[in-house]
Amino acid sequence: MLFVYIAGLVAIAYGALNLGGAWASALIPLGIFWFFCGLLFLKEYKIVRTPPPLEIDSVVVISKFVEQRIRGNWMWTNTAYTYFVTFEFSNGERKKITVDAKQYGTIFEGDMGVIEYKEYLEHTELVSFHPQA
Repeated sequence: MLFVYIAGLVAIAYGALNLGGAWASALIPLGIFWFFCGLLFLKEYKIVRTPPPLEIDSVVVISKFVEQRIRGNWMWTNTAYTYFVTFEFSNGERKKITVDAKQYGTIFEGDMGVIEYKEYLEHTELVSFHPQA
């Protein structure tokens, strides 16, 4: 659907420049229609893809690890890090959750606390972790 959004912008620009003769001006209303259809789809897609956070009591941090991906060739390299923490819930279930670097530095193995997280199709993301004393 992003293609429809971009096609709308191209049609508006093409019609505004009048590059194709008289028929190109007819592309302006069509481009505006495509543009707003694309915006509505993107808004709806974001709402559907953003689930509400789940809050779970009494979790224990089991392990932490970093996944490093290196891409490149002889002229350049790109290194990306993804941080994970494995939590164990009170029912014994374990879940590997993606965290950002700052959260990774403040969470320690053996910590107990309350977490909020979001589950997406491809991964689970930590919203917050509140350790208990």
